[in-house]
Formats: sequence, C-alpha cells, structure tokens
Amino acid sequence: MTEDEQNRMHSEIVKLKKKETSDSVIATLVEGKSSELPSKVKALHSLIEDQYDE
Repeated sequence: MTEDEQNRMHSEIVKLKKKETSDSVIATLVEGKSSELPSKVKALHSLIEDQYDE
C-alpha cells in the first residue's frame, strides 16, 4: 500500500467514525513515531483533564 493510499484510507476511516458516533462522544487520534507517542498521549490527556476541570 502506498503512502497516498494509506492517507486516503485513514481519511475515510475518520469520516466513517464521525458519521457513526454521536455528538456526545469524544475521541482523539494520535499519530507520530512510536518513540514520540507516549509524550503526545500524556500531553493530550493533560489537555483533556484541564478542559473538564474548567
């Protein structure tokens, strides 16, 4: 599978997920190198917690 095909497939999956889930559902997709993901996930988790605390 080429990179362009992967990008198109990912885009379609995201569209389908948005179509099938209700407005009350919150989801986050995180992309990046495996070595970067733990810090990105922690940063997003902190951001989400801060929004709920407000």
